Amino acid sequence: MSESSSVGVRPPQAGLIQLWSRGGPAHRVFACAPELYLGRDGEGGGVALGDGRVSRRHCRVKFDGASWLVDDLDSSNGTYVDGDRIKTRLFNRAPRVIRAGHCLLAPVLDIGAEPPPIETAEGVIAGARTQELLARAERHAPTRDTLLVRGEAGVGKRLLVEAYHRRAAGAKRPLVEVDCAALPEGAAERLLFGARVGGPEFGYMLAADGGTLLLHEPAALSDHVQRRLLRALETREVLAVGGARPRPVALRLCVETRHDPRQQVRDGQLRPDLYEFVRRPALRVPPLRERLVEIPSLIQRALRLARAGTGAHVSLVEHCLLRYWPGNIRELLLELEDARVHALRDGRDEVHGDDLDELAGRRPEHHEPVSDRRRASTLRRAEVERALSEADGELARAAELLGVHRSRLRRWLSRKGIDPLRFASEAPASRESLRE
Repeated sequence: MSESSSVGVRPPQAGLIQLWSRGGPAHRVFACAPELYLGRDGEGGGVALGDGRVSRRHCRVKFDGASWLVDDLDSSNGTYVDGDRIKTRLFNRAPRVIRAGHCLLAPVLDIGAEPPPIETAEGVIAGARTQELLARAERHAPTRDTLLVRGEAGVGKRLLVEAYHRRAAGAKRPLVEVDCAALPEGAAERLLFGARVGGPEFGYMLAADGGTLLLHEPAALSDHVQRRLLRALETREVLAVGGARPRPVALRLCVETRHDPRQQVRDGQLRPDLYEFVRRPALRVPPLRERLVEIPSLIQRALRLARAGTGAHVSLVEHCLLRYWPGNIRELLLELEDARVHALRDGRDEVHGDDLDELAGRRPEHHEPVSDRRRASTLRRAEVERALSEADGELARAAELLGVHRSRLRRWLSRKGIDPLRFASEAPASRESLRE
């Protein structure tokens, strides 16, 4: 049967994927047909979440083919959608995450398209899309000598390269990695192709002979070096700088880039002929914010590896699911480590959402200077209380005196259980400016 045939093809089924339950990652799927009731024990034919914080009939989720309706059924602990407590709300697009008790669920248009994430033999948390990309990289390895991998910084592009390399050349063969943008100016040609000046030839291409050469951002190379690189790849010979005879080389080439190589060609940064040589096959790694099912397992694994017995509160997972993560997995792991340290300083092994930096994972325009974050990490209770007293309890003024962002000071006070209102000289009811 051809792939285009509709015979036997399963129609998409909208529903919910449970991502977190009972203090750990979960993966259960529930169809909205067209509505779904969530509760503690499945009373009335609803879904049993098995969480004591969930009411018997907690909330209703309905999808009419165009919009989503979430309706709280007078639950004791409330229903939250994308971090906000709601009563009844209609959404024109699928919300990111629904929280009932300590359970997190994600509405999706096709529950069958999201199998549970797996942990690979290399320790990689891989959801459906990541699994598919790893499989494609391995399938291309026996028949293709090039592989182009695109994606934002920190998404895991290197994982595909390693899968391709293992399948093609084997783990015992060299995988030589070159950051083209970091090569010293004027030295790229010698470093790539070697130089015959008073000694033996050496270069990255020769070092990768029999294995794989991984080039990060080859558009950073000069036009002259790109032309020589293409010549070496086409002829499978490398001529060292100052050399008289080319040397044969057998290697596979992987290219990694954060950019659109077609736009780089249009901008004159990447030679069109080099792009044509490397552009197939091409794999694009989606950003972490498009791979929600991987995030809970990434959080749990990172905390456990950092310290045995450290766990994640549902609020931490909810915060992470809702954020943009411009730095993707790399940024998530770094911020989780900072949050873990904050929790330990407060004497807790369970990391909460408030332990996560308020601006971590935000869109780039919402980031604050690194110096501000470092300053906040050195705050001391006595210092903060003095600033609050001088500022008469006003957060904005106290933050200015301390040299930190107001939102960061608010988060610090919340963690320490300090109420800024008690530093005000006037009654709180008359001080609207205190209600930050």
